[in-house]
Amino acid sequence: QIIIAVSQLIADVALSGGTRFQDSLLIINNFANSDRPMKATAFPSEVKDLTKRIRTVLMATAQMKEHEKDPEMLVDLQYSLAKSYASTPELRKTWLDSMAKIHVKNGDFSEAAMCYVHVAALVAEFLHRK
Repeated sequence: QIIIAVSQLIADVALSGGTRFQDSLLIINNFANSDRPMKATAFPSEVKDLTKRIRTVLMATAQMKEHEKDPEMLVDLQYSLAKSYASTPELRKTWLDSMAKIHVKNGDFSEAAMCYVHVAALVAEFLHRK
């Protein structure tokens, strides 16, 4: 739930530069590592993993703004984001759908089909687990 909530904030942060947001991630990470009762738990490593994923998304989002005129680079960045959301299928599906739309717009129908096949596999895996 945290990564979904933070993902909704990231678009606004990427547009404004995000230096304060980056600083707050560093503070959160430092606090999690310095909390003595939590050191014996998995909490510090989970916080580190989460902040790393958020930083990846922030950088990719900023790069997407830079490369919005280069469809191949844009799709590569979106793929990077989709991979970073491996643990959050809903967000991964969103980025794969976005990639597919870019491919369709550029006439790359086989690549778009591969995105949709991947989305179908995510849905099938979800349904199989239920």
